[in-house]
Amino acid sequence: MNIKMILLDARYFRDELLWENPGTNNKAAKPNLNGEILGEEQWQWLEQQVEEPNIDLLIIASGIQILPEEHGFEKWANFPKERTKLFQLINAKLDKPLVLVTGSRHISEVSKIDLNGYNYPLYEFTSIV
Repeated sequence: MNIKMILLDARYFRDELLWENPGTNNKAAKPNLNGEILGEEQWQWLEQQVEEPNIDLLIIASGIQILPEEHGFEKWANFPKERTKLFQLINAKLDKPLVLVTGSRHISEVSKIDLNGYNYPLYEFTSIV
């Protein structure tokens, strides 16, 4: 079985993370509707990586969670345009199983969604870091 692991840099090119109630114990991240995470060069690289033939399983790692939306911490859902772009890339370019591995929550979590148009369930495993 050929497995490929892709490590994304979700911080270097990322636009500003916006906060509700900054400086308080009730601080929560809020959506940056036009914000970017990966930057154009990394998006192009990622597209090339997922199109590589002869891969049986693809693993994409990100320092922040991709699937969860409900918590108030840093996550891809704070950048909805980028999250949608990632899901569109998965739908358009992947015909193989994909597993997401993430961190930065100080908890362990397993998430799953079914993307319309993608033939596999999409799982995310968040590790304690």
